[in-house]
Amino acid sequence: MLPKKLRLSGREIKKTLKEKPVERGEYFNLRYLLNNKKISRFGVIISHLVLKKAVERNHLKRQILEIIAASLSKIKTGYDIIIVPLKSVEKLKFHQLNLLLLEQLKINNLLNE
Repeated sequence: MLPKKLRLSGREIKKTLKEKPVERGEYFNLRYLLNNKKISRFGVIISHLVLKKAVERNHLKRQILEIIAASLSKIKTGYDIIIVPLKSVEKLKFHQLNLLLLEQLKINNLLNE
């Protein structure tokens, strides 16, 4: 589980959604904003249109947060990052999800070299 200080609150998620346009990918949409802090914070939003059952949405959210927790040293600091999975992630295994999420972060220049 991601520590609370690394998670975005509802108010912070709304602020990031309002201020930053979406970066679209095949499997994930990302929004990120500089936060003037020495840490990056994360939020995951999964619509009921992507996965119908709450159990499935929660499972996917836990998987994404686990990938982020394991990759913290690779992710640039000083950003608020919101990850919105698309319907195409529905059938992916954890390993594929990991690779695709890190690839999307790299495309958006959020990974350290």
